Amino acid sequence: MSIGMILILLDAVWTYSQNRSVSGGNHWVFLSLILIFFIYLIGGIHTEDWSFYLERLRLKLPFLLLPIAFLFIKPLQSKTYFFLLFSFLVLVSLGSVYCLSDYLLHFTERNENYLKGHVLVTPVNHIRFSLMTAYAALIGFYLYRKWLALNLKFWAFFALFLGAFLLVFLHVLAVRSGLLAFYLAGFCMLIYDVYTQKRWLRGFSIFLLFISLPIAAYYTFPTLQQKVSYMRYDLNNFFYQQEKRQLSDSRRILSWQVGIQVAAEQPLVGIGIGDVKKKVFEIYENDYSDQPKTEWMLPHNQFIFVYAGLGLFGVVLFLVAILSPFLYKAYFLRDELFLAFNVIVWSSFLSESTLETQLGVCFYSIFLLLALAYLKNRK
Repeated sequence: MSIGMILILLDAVWTYSQNRSVSGGNHWVFLSLILIFFIYLIGGIHTEDWSFYLERLRLKLPFLLLPIAFLFIKPLQSKTYFFLLFSFLVLVSLGSVYCLSDYLLHFTERNENYLKGHVLVTPVNHIRFSLMTAYAALIGFYLYRKWLALNLKFWAFFALFLGAFLLVFLHVLAVRSGLLAFYLAGFCMLIYDVYTQKRWLRGFSIFLLFISLPIAAYYTFPTLQQKVSYMRYDLNNFFYQQEKRQLSDSRRILSWQVGIQVAAEQPLVGIGIGDVKKKVFEIYENDYSDQPKTEWMLPHNQFIFVYAGLGLFGVVLFLVAILSPFLYKAYFLRDELFLAFNVIVWSSFLSESTLETQLGVCFYSIFLLLALAYLKNRK
């Protein structure tokens, strides 16, 4: 990932050395993402744990460098943008085939593991992979419509096949972050389609399909059944028996509570982004000493993480940074996939601190900037 992002930066330097100009379009929309880096930079003013703080800054460097790089890259034409999306669709599909192969080879064992909170073997972190799968599935349906309109029937139906395959796989994988992201984003794409095309009957038919699909998947795929059973057991233990150990949902909810407790110390400006880990672990040690250290977690919610480290002031700036590219000149009305991508990432912020991992930062920054490079000259 680092090499890929560095190559994008070098490509921008080369392009600028040849043209000595910034590409056309709305420049400040790209630069609004730099705000994410700067609010983390400012959040270190009163930090004591410099090691953790510098690690946070290193992870946010793409938000500083990539938006600048994309200013000098030529606007993406439809052909190039669709090719990049299709490449991603194929790569995620190959990764899904790998996961399914392992699942079929160890069918009984993998199904039993779901009752213990485990999931299938995935090429990268299973939560991030589920988000990538959800996005790739929607790319398949998106390219089907675009290429069918261009009379590229073979490629249109191939993209549709891959999208449908990934949708099925997403239910087999049964990672809730990916499923929630897909259905929220898919529903937004449906509203977009009905609004722009005025095809009410087709929209209602797809809506009925959306409702019936997860129900049918539940009675079809054992992994999804096991995941639902485990979730019920986990939440029942947390809310009624106060059991917080070694159960994924219980640990996640507890991390939210601890994060909010940390934020309460300095609700306006936060405790400093570098001190979040130290303060969180102090609360675990003092208030939840029965919790093993291996189960201590940073807040699994991007907004709570920012709230704890940067306070309400930081949360407001963070919202400005992620909403600006989406709202500027109604960018969300220029392309339904752009709308879906933002919904996917934002939904992940509710249950994960997505931007505190390299893969999360890379996924968000690259695909958002690619979409902006494609959309900035489109009406």
